[in-house]
Amino acid sequence: MCVTLHDARLGQTTIAGWRVPERRTHCLLYGNEPENRAGVPNAMILHIPVAPGTELTQENFLPTAGLRFVLEDMWRAAPKFRELRETRGTYGAGLAKGSVSVFTMGAYTWVVANRADADMISDALEWIPEYVRPRISRGLIGFYLRTWPDDALAIGCFSQAGGKATEPVGIEYPPGDWRRLRFPATDAHGEIPDLRARVRVNHRLIVGTTELGLGGTVRFREFGTMDARLARLLFAGASQVVAAELLDIPMANGDFYVDFAGFGQDDARLGYILRAHGAELDGRADEIPALLTAGG
Repeated sequence: MCVTLHDARLGQTTIAGWRVPERRTHCLLYGNEPENRAGVPNAMILHIPVAPGTELTQENFLPTAGLRFVLEDMWRAAPKFRELRETRGTYGAGLAKGSVSVFTMGAYTWVVANRADADMISDALEWIPEYVRPRISRGLIGFYLRTWPDDALAIGCFSQAGGKATEPVGIEYPPGDWRRLRFPATDAHGEIPDLRARVRVNHRLIVGTTELGLGGTVRFREFGTMDARLARLLFAGASQVVAAELLDIPMANGDFYVDFAGFGQDDARLGYILRAHGAELDGRADEIPALLTAGG
């Protein structure tokens, strides 16, 4: 369901993504139920496709403290496609020194790296408490630097074993590709991801469609108590949503994404969330329908 350093169960993973046209940014809300099964500090890794010349820092992370229903409210509002079986399709650099920042937000202590090598990340990990400090192999860092050299890495360190739902992780960032909204979902647990493999996905995917005037209208129960910045971004891009659910489906290993250039253009009723085959967002991607209708 995502990349973790050691064995972990993340439970129900829900990812919401949307665009904010007036700011030319992309936003993600990532929610799960982290359960560390390794007996040592663990971490999940999200690669974020930031625009060239920009960096991911603590300022990009959205305040979500105390929120428990925001993703559920979006899910309830969205018309939903549900897939219970295998989806259609055939499954099958030089780097400049960068920066690393460390901070705690919600259930995670974050190490956020921009074009940083294994030494820089290892040094940054020494800044966090030992009880939550994972060991990250040079091989795994090298995999990300080779595979997504322009992406920032958001490494969420955790140690809890309870598997309880936490407040979602929220990130706003200037994207490298405005028209393609990416949901980081490459999968591996305790090893370097095999991008030629098939993995089983268990995701709820929510796409903000306010700019298109499509989808179900969200009524956020926590709107009056959430941070003003998050509320503005939700209102601007995710007050209307569509969604799809994948329940234990074998798919190619890679990310989900939406290509807004053609979203809903070929069929007035359907848009497609795409599942990449490996790192490339190309014509091999599998199509997951999203219903562009009203209501949840």
